[in-house]
Parts: sequence; C-alpha cells; structure tokens
Amino acid sequence: MSVDTRVVVDLGGFEGLALIIPRATGVIYEQQGCNMHHRRRMEGFLAPILAHLPPPCDIANQLTLYFDGPKWWGECCWGIDDETADFVERALSNMPGLNDIRVDRALMNESMESWIHVRVSGGESPGVFYGAAAEHGAVLTWCWYTGPEDGRSR
Repeated sequence: MSVDTRVVVDLGGFEGLALIIPRATGVIYEQQGCNMHHRRRMEGFLAPILAHLPPPCDIANQLTLYFDGPKWWGECCWGIDDETADFVERALSNMPGLNDIRVDRALMNESMESWIHVRVSGGESPGVFYGAAAEHGAVLTWCWYTGPEDGRSR
C-alpha cells in the first residue's frame, strides 16, 4: 500500500490572478468556487500572473464582480457559457501580455467561478511562458479581497 505524500494548498487566501499548470509536482492546488459549494483540485504548479491592482484595473476584481453579479449571483457551479467565456477573454485582453490566454471552449462544462479551463500559447504570455513550443492547458484561478464584509481577514 502506497501513502499519498502530495501536499494540498488551499488558494482561498490567495489574492490576485494565477494559472495552475498541470504537472506531476506533488503539490495539489485547491480552490473553492460557486458560493463555496464546490472545491476543485489540480496537481501542478502555480504561476501568479497579476498582483492585486486597484479597481477597475484588477482583472480578479472584474471577474469576481461578474460572477457575483446578475448573470450568476455567485452560483456558477455547473459550467460556463459562451457569453461568460467571451467576458473572461475580454477581461484578460485588457492587460498587455495576457491575450494569449484563451478559454478552453471544449472544457467549458468543467469550468466555474474562480476555476476556468484555459489554453495558453507561448507568444505574448507572461514571462514564465516565453519559449513554450506549443499551446498547453491550464486553469485560470483568482481570488479578490473585497474588504471586511467578505468575511476574510487579511
């Protein structure tokens, strides 16, 4: 009988925008989305791509407000649609260097709030991806601290 020695990292306290790149690293990243009803996990490595910026420049802020807004009301648990995928891509395209990150339209049913399956090419993506020979899959994840009213402490 083998013992699972992998480490689980809860991204609930992480602030900002990041990609989880799937690889056998022994580290599993976990994110809670959909109004805290679902937990998603992926083994790999975490690549932070944007620090916390002041609104309205903060993409994590834009995504949080969108998923908490009238379309989803914090309940985007069972996949995203084309309109949501387009919104995510538009938000990313507003920041130089992130327009090579596209929603993986084949995995939209497995995406949810704060857990969007994406495809990343090596062209103009953040520096950690330069020289990538081929497009690869990842998960776009985020968390945005909205203030004391969101129940989290800093």
